[in-house]
Amino acid sequence: MSLKGSKTEQNLKDAFAGESQA
Repeated sequence: MSLKGSKTEQNLKDAFAGESQA
């Protein structure tokens, strides 16, 4: 698990959660 990948994954998760709740 690389730091870059981890950050990107977290961002994608946040974006997905926002879109789902929107």
